[in-house]
Amino acid sequence: MRVQQELFRATLILCLVGSFVSVVSTDASAGLQETQALTREQRPPDDIKADPIATWREGEVTAATFSSWLRFTRQDPDLSLRQSRIERMLLTQVLAQLAVNSGANTDPRVQSELARDEDRRLVKLFRAQTNEQIEISDAEINNYFERYPDVLLRPRKIRLSNLFLRYPMDASAEQRDATRNRMLELRHEIEQGADFADVAKKESDSQTRFRDGLMGNVAITSLPPHLVPVIEDLKVGAMSKIVETPDGITTLKCEGYVDAYRPSMETRRKDIVPHLRRIRLKEEWTRLRDKLLTDAQLQTTLRAQGGKADSDDIVAEFNGGVLTRADLHALVRQLPGVVDISKLSDEKLTTIVEDRVFEILTAMHARKLGLHRNSVFEEEQRWQRLLILASHAVEKYINAELAPIEEQQVRQYFNAHPEEFMRRPHFKLALIRLDLTPGQEQKVYRKAVQLQSALASEETKFAAAAKKHSEHPSAPDGGDLGMLSQRQLAGFGSEVFRTVKSLTIGEISELVQHQQSLYIIRLDGYEPKRPLTWEEAADRAEKLLGTHQSQRLQEALENGLLSDLSLEVRQ
Repeated sequence: MRVQQELFRATLILCLVGSFVSVVSTDASAGLQETQALTREQRPPDDIKADPIATWREGEVTAATFSSWLRFTRQDPDLSLRQSRIERMLLTQVLAQLAVNSGANTDPRVQSELARDEDRRLVKLFRAQTNEQIEISDAEINNYFERYPDVLLRPRKIRLSNLFLRYPMDASAEQRDATRNRMLELRHEIEQGADFADVAKKESDSQTRFRDGLMGNVAITSLPPHLVPVIEDLKVGAMSKIVETPDGITTLKCEGYVDAYRPSMETRRKDIVPHLRRIRLKEEWTRLRDKLLTDAQLQTTLRAQGGKADSDDIVAEFNGGVLTRADLHALVRQLPGVVDISKLSDEKLTTIVEDRVFEILTAMHARKLGLHRNSVFEEEQRWQRLLILASHAVEKYINAELAPIEEQQVRQYFNAHPEEFMRRPHFKLALIRLDLTPGQEQKVYRKAVQLQSALASEETKFAAAAKKHSEHPSAPDGGDLGMLSQRQLAGFGSEVFRTVKSLTIGEISELVQHQQSLYIIRLDGYEPKRPLTWEEAADRAEKLLGTHQSQRLQEALENGLLSDLSLEVRQ
């Protein structure tokens, strides 16, 4: 069994970009001798005159260069980490030179990647400039307020503190009873004069314990529906009744109220202008894309016969340039995960090409405006180019040195690491989502309560209700989501996650709120955690083993290179 080298590239590049750590071939000394010319070429003019903060085998590291690196990597100048960060910077520079020495900078795929990275940065600058230039007139603001008079109404808020006790994981009935009894004891202590804040600080399992239980001012309309009747009539200083949730129980205390009010017209205008500008930017960006692609008269031959992945065969022509097969493969290689281009549909490939053509044309316009001469852009582009070249030096070395993996090795790894090959619990779910439209929250809440009640009493069928009311993409399928892993389920938010774990098969949940949406969930099935079979785990085991081998190669070569830098950092 041979591991395909493409399987590891995404992991390798992520490791490089995340840590700015690089590796080189055994011919490192030759590359080191030719590095200084490149690093000088990349430095700003004032850098050469600056005082050095470190020396290494091939020259000096100045404060200006290091400060530029820290800005690029978004790191603070922590003196205790200076040496390790300088090492990362030098490793990136050395590897970039090695890539140039081996001709990587003339490789069509690398050139395509470098060009696209620069274009994407320019497009981002141009989009930001476009946003800044959008002017919102008084007429637009007034028209928006006429259409949505309550959109900026500040709702009535309640200042709450909470005391929360979490149930143990997979709690038994006895454990839940013990948690309830403990809550009753704590409430009794508070009623007898104990300070709520002190009790919350010592006993609560909520993160609010670090603020003595204080949740802050909460809009009543934004609270989960089951909490509204519990707290809406609380008097200042009073505690709510005990409220049970899927993962524990809580008691809330009213610290005060903030009445609903309408802000001044000046404040309302300041609040709404950014919102209107975002709407306009989206509209203008869509119009720009449509116009540029129409004017480009794009023609594609995506399934042309023959041609290697790094060939210059033309697969797309447009007014302003061409895309080659190497460009197309480079675009696909940058997609999340490892993608086999032969398995992508013509529709998907066309979208990829259209997105790239739009980037190219927009970046051309940005250059005409001189955005590429922005000092911040130029600085980041210097380092980004080095980083991309460095990643290709690593890739080339790993691909050359990585030994083929036999099936016996993979099976041994699979048998030796059973904890890595478990199928986590999966949940078969159906879901209805109702979105809380600004200014319509109470109306949506009432609708959701009525719908949940009708579903619980079986007056309404879940699939029919989902098709009619749900605003989730699963609505046409009656809300059916199929089997979801815990990770997929977590994407719906912690409230939904905890609710699903508390359901029994066939049970329909109460209303659950996450951000600006309400959910009604039905659990249709459950598969517990279990070990994967060899057939299920073989591909993953092969990939993991290959990744571990790559990391070991990287670490060994990195250590060798670091010792060869002869770095001395001045304090």
